[in-house]
Order: sequence, then structure tokens, then C-alpha cells
Amino acid sequence: MKYYRKTWVNGCEHSYDLNDLPIDKPIWAFAYTIKNDTAQRTYYSLPVRGEINERGTFRPYKKNGELSGSKFYNFNSRSYADTYKEAMEMYNDLVQKRIDRLKAAIEDAKKDFIAVVNDVDGWYE
Repeated sequence: MKYYRKTWVNGCEHSYDLNDLPIDKPIWAFAYTIKNDTAQRTYYSLPVRGEINERGTFRPYKKNGELSGSKFYNFNSRSYADTYKEAMEMYNDLVQKRIDRLKAAIEDAKKDFIAVVNDVDGWYE
């Protein structure tokens, strides 16, 4: 399996080194970044095949196999894999990580409930 990973700077995922990506060759690209508080899709794209050019622009293929002339994206706005299967696995992994974060947030939010106690001395009235 060949996944393309972003570089890490000061412990944070930063960007791709364009020299590490295949230029003018077929590659699978996808994106999945969603703001959990608003459910807004920041970056969202199912796996699509295309090419990255030397200027750092990803262009998907059209249905006829030609590169799209009107659709193009900065290469850092996508994740990449060599095969559809790898891209699908990586995409699904991002979805699962989001689900896991949301479940953890739900469990954390449950701790915010105020426990109900018996009103023995009339305190709640």
C-alpha cells in the first residue's frame, strides 16, 4: 500500500512536500474534514482519480478520462493514495476517527449532568 503523508512540523501535520508526490501521473485523491460543532464540511471529497501538476494543483479526470479544465484544487487540500482501495480505506479511516471523537465527546458531555438527589430537607423548592 502506498499512502502519501503530510510532513510534521512541531508535532502538527503541516503540508505535503511536493517532491514526494507523483507529478503528472494518475493518483487517487480524497478529503474529509468536518467541523463537529456545526457539521460544516470544510474539505469533503470522495476518492477521485486525477493528477497533480508541477505547480501543485490537483486536477481530477472527467468521465472521458481527460483532465478537468475547470476543476482544480491546491494539492494540500487533499489526501492521496495510489489505488482506489487504498484511498477508500484512508477515507473510511478518517470517517471512523470522526465517529470515535464524537462518541468520546458524547461521553464527556454526559459527565456534565447534575445528579438528582433525594429532596429530604426541602432544598430544591
